[in-house]
Amino acid sequence: MSLFPKLNNIEPLNRSALLKSLSDALKKNSSEGPIWVFAYGSLLWDPYFRSKTTLIGRLNGWIRKPCLWTVKARGSFEKPGLVFGLDPEPNGFCDGLVIEISGPDWYADLIALWQREMYLNMYRPVWLPIRTQSKQIMAISFIANQNHIFYTRKVSKTDAARIIADAYGDFGSCFDYYKKTLETLKELHIEDVDLNKLMVFMKKNTTADKSI
Repeated sequence: MSLFPKLNNIEPLNRSALLKSLSDALKKNSSEGPIWVFAYGSLLWDPYFRSKTTLIGRLNGWIRKPCLWTVKARGSFEKPGLVFGLDPEPNGFCDGLVIEISGPDWYADLIALWQREMYLNMYRPVWLPIRTQSKQIMAISFIANQNHIFYTRKVSKTDAARIIADAYGDFGSCFDYYKKTLETLKELHIEDVDLNKLMVFMKKNTTADKSI
């Protein structure tokens, strides 16, 4: 696939690097109280940890965008998939959930989260302001690492549809990743116009599952 960077392997972060990344992120937390995480992709429907509190929130200046290649979770080196990252967009916004991490297992929960999200260092964990109905919350947000070889700045809708329809990884099909994200957003009464248009386009132009 000409769109995909040419490489045969990529080394994941080892445990020491993962723990340092987590420690560095926690040091940058300027707020007191519980730790919150902003969910905008698979964390919406599979957060890997239990939480007492989840709130719908909006992140301004960023969009949910298919901009990161996946060769393990939702794709392979033979047929890479695309997953979401948060990409800056001055006039854009991303609606999702802020999830509280608290209780006696909060640090273990964060380690598990880091092992999943930071496995290949495709994201940068930063604290961003999420606006909920009642307040603003500073939350850990996994933005796309634009310096990573798996970051892609622009993929056409036609190419994205073909890639998503064909890719399959350890966690299942790439299409299922998009389908579950859209279904969860609808359950939360959150509208993502671009994602909805992409899925409608896929139904009409690929052989992917049509039950959306």
